[in-house]
Amino acid sequence: MTGLWERHVLPRLVDRACRTPRVGRLRERVCAGLRDEVVEIGFGSGLNVAHYPPEVSRVLAVEPSDVAWRKALPRIDAARVDVRRSGLDGQRLDLPDDSADCALSTFTLCTIPDLPAALAELRRVLRPGGTLHFLEHGLAPTAGWRPGSAAWSRSRNGWWAAAT
Repeated sequence: MTGLWERHVLPRLVDRACRTPRVGRLRERVCAGLRDEVVEIGFGSGLNVAHYPPEVSRVLAVEPSDVAWRKALPRIDAARVDVRRSGLDGQRLDLPDDSADCALSTFTLCTIPDLPAALAELRRVLRPGGTLHFLEHGLAPTAGWRPGSAAWSRSRNGWWAAAT
């Protein structure tokens, strides 16, 4: 992230847009089943923290945005789980092999330039039998040009990729 927009504005917009009740219910679903040591790429402003199940003992948070990380601090302070910032780049995780029981990614995979590299890194750090939990947006199934349509979704891809 280099520009003022990417560094300061977008992390705040994403925090606001992604903390709706509907998205919160989706976060709760994707976090169900997380346990023990979790690596979370695209940690953002910590919106998943409230949804970690009691079985989670520690979260290794990978987040490139300092603004998002600062916004996450109150959520981290209120968490019952140990959360540590553990890197800035999901494509190159600074974690040992087989070091996490679960991996979590919400609204992040579409923003990573080299997705195969990031998925390979997650596979590398996951212990045998570990699970990847992810929540992503996809292309709308409807045609036409209106909110919720495929064309409308495509028009926002550039914003979303820059936002997250």
